[in-house]
Amino acid sequence: MSCCCSHFTEKFSTILNSDLREYVNSNYRLIEKSNIGTDKVSEMSINGNINNISFTLDKRIVCCESKEINILSFLNKSTPNIGKKNDLIVICPKNDNGRLKLTVFIIELKSNNPNGAGKQILCGKIFVDYLINIYKLHFDCTFDIEVSYYGIISSLKTPPIRQTSTSRNTNYIFNTTKKNGFEIPLLNWNPNTKLPLQDIHRKIST
Repeated sequence: MSCCCSHFTEKFSTILNSDLREYVNSNYRLIEKSNIGTDKVSEMSINGNINNISFTLDKRIVCCESKEINILSFLNKSTPNIGKKNDLIVICPKNDNGRLKLTVFIIELKSNNPNGAGKQILCGKIFVDYLINIYKLHFDCTFDIEVSYYGIISSLKTPPIRQTSTSRNTNYIFNTTKKNGFEIPLLNWNPNTKLPLQDIHRKIST
C-alpha cells in the first residue's frame, strides 16, 4: 500500500471510536437489529473485498455506567429527522500518483418506503467531510485528497437487478439526488441480492 494510503488508513482510524468500526469483507452482512421481526429490511449481504475503512453511526453504545449513549446526541431531537444516522459508511482509499483518492459509499437499509433516504445519505456525506477535514487538520497531510461520494439505498421496493452472465458485465445505474445545493449519486438496490461492492468500486474507479 502506498505512502498516502498507509498514512490515511493509520491516522484516520485513530479518529474513530473503535465501537463504531465495522470490518467489511467478501462475506459481510449488514444487519439492522431494530428491524428484525418486522416487515422492514433487516439485513443485506455485501461483497466488500476491497481495501476500506468502514463504520456505522447507527449503533447503540454503552458507556462505563451502562447507560446507552446516542452518537448524535448533541443534535436537538425535537427537530424532525435531524438525528438520522447512516447504517454503514465504507471509505476506500487509493493512491493516484502521489494523490489520495477516496471513494466513499454511504449505505442505507430501507423498507418498502425509501422516502427521505436520499437526504439521510446527504447528511452522511456532510459528516464524512467533517471527519476528513479533522484528519487533515490534526495530521501532517502533505498530499492532495480527492473524495467521491456514492449513496446506496437498499429497499424491497427496488426490483432485483437483471443479472448478466458475469458481474463484470453488469451495469450499475446511479441517479443524482439534490437538496439545497448538496448532491450525491444514488444507486437503488434490492437487499435480496448480494451487493457487489467490490465490482461497483472497480467500475466507478475506471
